[in-house]
Amino acid sequence: MTMKKITVMLSFIIISVNAFSQIITENVNFDNYVSSTDNDLSNNFINNFPDNSITQINTNGITGGALVPPNNVSWGNDVIKYCSIYKNLLNSDIITSMSFKFNSTLINPNSYQRALAFFMEGNSNGHNIRFYLNRDMSLSITSYNYAQSTNLSLTDNHWYKMTATYKSIGGSFNDEVFAKVEIFDLGISGTETPTSIGNHTATIYDTDLVNSTEYTLEISGTKWGGSEYLDNLIFNGEKNRSICSTLGVADNKITSNIELYPNPVSDILIINIPEFSVNNSLKLEIFNTIGKVVNSKTIKKITSEINLTSFSNGIYFVKITDNKGTVISTKKIIKK
Repeated sequence: MTMKKITVMLSFIIISVNAFSQIITENVNFDNYVSSTDNDLSNNFINNFPDNSITQINTNGITGGALVPPNNVSWGNDVIKYCSIYKNLLNSDIITSMSFKFNSTLINPNSYQRALAFFMEGNSNGHNIRFYLNRDMSLSITSYNYAQSTNLSLTDNHWYKMTATYKSIGGSFNDEVFAKVEIFDLGISGTETPTSIGNHTATIYDTDLVNSTEYTLEISGTKWGGSEYLDNLIFNGEKNRSICSTLGVADNKITSNIELYPNPVSDILIINIPEFSVNNSLKLEIFNTIGKVVNSKTIKKITSEINLTSFSNGIYFVKITDNKGTVISTKKIIKK
């Protein structure tokens, strides 16, 4: 296997790192598919609505695997959240792009569905900025007090890339931001030289958008909006933190001999560590999807139990570390 083939799965290119910033480019191409629970989607995204959202397959993508969007989505349960979180700095570009295969025969004209959408959710008063390619092929930017679009024309069975750029400017209003969304034609193969087919730009004045210290990135797309497949997410900008890497999900330190069951769990979660040493107590922590510790305990025996009856339904991460602070296992569980 060549080095090029090895690095295709998931690349992290560090452009510059200092005490205050981490400008990076991350590329997730969805070619890494071990199982339905171990793939680029499950390892790099948080999906709170697995029954009405995107799934990954190991074929039909530009270089291998791809995401299959649902037919339609409902407001409030229509996104997957990328584990990396953008840091918001004045005059610093935040750039997101993703490819999709266009198929007009999938479009439902009686729905509001979109082919692809990026949601950037700030942490200041819940204001966000949204980039859409809608099912009528209008390319739009919306925010707290802005909503305008540009109409495009797409060709069936071509791959396209949607690129969104956001930058906090500040300005005389102290809340000025620049936003741009653009669509590039990648041809039938998805590998042709990108050709721009249209864009929409905006200068937006939204109180508190600039004041958000970070932005989470959420993605949505549907077949009824015209997307047959999604592929190649690119995240570029100032990285503030990563929910998954903070929990150890993305560092591949998971050990197969640690068992958590049942999963999904409704009340009692059992933790079984066959190779447990009585001379080495372990720390177990449970995190919710925003990285907050909701339970912790010290493990001093092979089999332990945790009562999750009072937990809300949803996805949690169980992290186990040794007495030196080394992460030896991180596993995802579902509370039902």
